[in-house]
Amino acid sequence: MALRQLVNSGSNDYSHFTRGANSTHLSHGTLRIVMDISLSNTPATPEDDVLRQFLRTLSVLYVEDNADIREQLTLFLQRRFGEVLVAQDGAEGLRLFEQGRTPDLVITDVRMPAMDGLTMTGHLRERWGDIPIMVTTAHEETEFLLKAIEIGVDEFVVKPVDTRQMNRALLKIGAHLHACHALAQAQRTLEANEARYRAIFWTAMDAFCVFDWESLNILEINRRHQTLYSHSAEDISGQNIDILFDNVHGTQLRQLIADTASLQEPMIVRHRHSDGTMFPVEMTIGQFNTEDQRCGLMVTRDARERLDNIEEQDSVVDALEITIDALEGMLER
Repeated sequence: MALRQLVNSGSNDYSHFTRGANSTHLSHGTLRIVMDISLSNTPATPEDDVLRQFLRTLSVLYVEDNADIREQLTLFLQRRFGEVLVAQDGAEGLRLFEQGRTPDLVITDVRMPAMDGLTMTGHLRERWGDIPIMVTTAHEETEFLLKAIEIGVDEFVVKPVDTRQMNRALLKIGAHLHACHALAQAQRTLEANEARYRAIFWTAMDAFCVFDWESLNILEINRRHQTLYSHSAEDISGQNIDILFDNVHGTQLRQLIADTASLQEPMIVRHRHSDGTMFPVEMTIGQFNTEDQRCGLMVTRDARERLDNIEEQDSVVDALEITIDALEGMLER
């Protein structure tokens, strides 16, 4: 049973947690808490099989002072988890954490010598955060349930432990951990991709300039941009992108950017060097969205050498045309 649901519901009437005729209802004044102790054997689903495989990759700490119960349930857990740590009371369980043996899940009894399960849970919540914690208990008093909720217990199973009920509780916690692991893996993948793309961005042979699409303020430039324009990232970051253009501002600049973004090939434009001189570049512009803003990416390449080659080719063509004209004149004579 998910104890935190009782708190999050914001209601004192918990009758909606009833699950059929096998549920036991406990009343305390206007507070009604339903403990699901149904022994029905729900058929396994493909999702359950995935979760069972996932549980075998996890470790669990089982804390129980009764030797017979501890031995029986330890065997049960060893068939389901990759590693099972065992402690005889809360103090020993806490020491395992302090020694760096941090499991993925904790299952604990409540009444134990040295340190009870709820006291241990309180320490774990303070120092190790949101690790899932399940309690096995014979307590059915409302006061106990409220204390367990307050401390941060995630699930509980009523003693004597029914293995089918335990299985359902483990699968429920497994589903939560599986989602957390998937989210963490996705985050690691995003971070790896970001690092890879940032390396490409920084080492690209062309000059890259990322800017805010709405304000046209420069957000980031790469190394090639710094060498081409002789701007440092600190000097240019936050400035309007119009400092790179030849007297193009406001609406005219926005139109130029929009036109360039719609083209399938580079546009030759004049850009301003940090020393104030103008030089031609091949410019392409694209756009992309982040979580909180729309951005543009301007890619530029020095076009001076290319244009010089074109001028040289034009000079050769002009010379050939003059030569051909002269030859034609001689032939006519």
